[in-house]
Amino acid sequence: MNYKSTRSTTHATPSQAILNGLAPDGGLYVPKTLMALPLESCISKTYQEIAEMIFAYYFDDIPHDALMDAITSAYNTHKFSHPKITNVRSVDETTHLLELFYGETAAFKDQALSIYPYLIKASMDLHHTRHLTILTATSGDTGKAAMEALKDVNGLSIAVLYPQHGTSTMQALQMQTQDGNNVFPIGIDGDFDDAQQAVKSFFSAHSDLSISSANSINIARLLPQVIYYYDALSRLNPSTPVDIYVPTGNFGNALAAYIAKEMGCPIRKIVICTNDNNVLYDFFTTGVYDIQKRHLVKTHSPSMDILVSSNLERLLYFMFKDERKVSNWMKSLNEHQMFTLDQNELDEIKTVFDAQHMSNSQTESTIVSLFESKGILVDPHTATAFPQTPSKHPKIIVSTASPYKFPNVYRACFHLDSMSDFDILDYIEAHSQEFYPEHLKSLRDKPIKHQTFIPKDEVEAVLLDFIAKEEHA
Repeated sequence: MNYKSTRSTTHATPSQAILNGLAPDGGLYVPKTLMALPLESCISKTYQEIAEMIFAYYFDDIPHDALMDAITSAYNTHKFSHPKITNVRSVDETTHLLELFYGETAAFKDQALSIYPYLIKASMDLHHTRHLTILTATSGDTGKAAMEALKDVNGLSIAVLYPQHGTSTMQALQMQTQDGNNVFPIGIDGDFDDAQQAVKSFFSAHSDLSISSANSINIARLLPQVIYYYDALSRLNPSTPVDIYVPTGNFGNALAAYIAKEMGCPIRKIVICTNDNNVLYDFFTTGVYDIQKRHLVKTHSPSMDILVSSNLERLLYFMFKDERKVSNWMKSLNEHQMFTLDQNELDEIKTVFDAQHMSNSQTESTIVSLFESKGILVDPHTATAFPQTPSKHPKIIVSTASPYKFPNVYRACFHLDSMSDFDILDYIEAHSQEFYPEHLKSLRDKPIKHQTFIPKDEVEAVLLDFIAKEEHA
């Protein structure tokens, strides 16, 4: 297996792509060919067995024994509270929730980040890399999941940039109370797009340093997400292809669904679901990606408060196979804050994708309606993915996080204005059937360990200082 850049003919082996994170030209690595994997090959297989098939293809320069050790170490009941790693939950005859929040940080990022350090370490061993610093931007969930996965791992350090005022209270507490001698969460005076751009700029300016990424720009983060689509559909074994509704921010989860579809998973349409930061809704509706006059809106679903969706670049390459065109689109986005597809290109995308968006008030009403009618309490990101128009097609709604990470939205939904965040979570536990993860309960009493907050123009200097200290530790 070889990987190539979305913007040029630059190539890399799987382990090189994992270690580099970004391609030297600023593009993202993509597999030169996608695996053909019919769903029938996955029926009656465990999550771990499906992972083995997929990883053996996409990471074929990593020894098989190392891959098996990684799978066994990452996907087990010590790290996931559900015996099947994920849960497929029926809502009605045609609708299922794919619950991805049974990992150590109660968000879908655990599905990929639990195995990420093992893939990184195996790649480091292949290339005799002594130390690697992981740089990550987060809108709320990735940062905690990455730090939890990498804490105290020899040879690895991690710095996480997050918007100081752009996460939920619980997300911030998860990062600020993080254990580990090699972790460094940094709150910046800006939004997620500022954090993501700072990381990308740092990679471009310091390609000589031993650094990589734990964001879904790294193929070691992206490709493990394909597993749970195969796993869920192998359990349901539908007679007709299903629609996948994906709460979407940086587009990694939706792209993984697209890759699964292209590999042979019986997916009919992928529905991109956004909040008031609906640049992706506009793009999939009009073919125009335009952030010229947009300002990021803080919503009930902070992990989707994103205007520049990095993984869209990979989709454009997969669909049109033209690195020059992709490079020009990304250049236009960087220089002019917009790019446009022609009508034929938009029509082709619409054969695979639909889109919807929800306001805060619609998110609240969806949460309340679902709870009152079905007794199911979902987090605000998952709420945005409930179909807004009736559909007879079988569908899977990707449920990305535990409701216990977002007490503020339930304050609004259930008129709990006088309660503190943790009192609201106790109320939810008492009045719903949703599992309250112990690691979230314990945040009430955990000491704050990290309180670094900086202006965004100081990011480069702070990261250079952190990297220098870690490499000489």
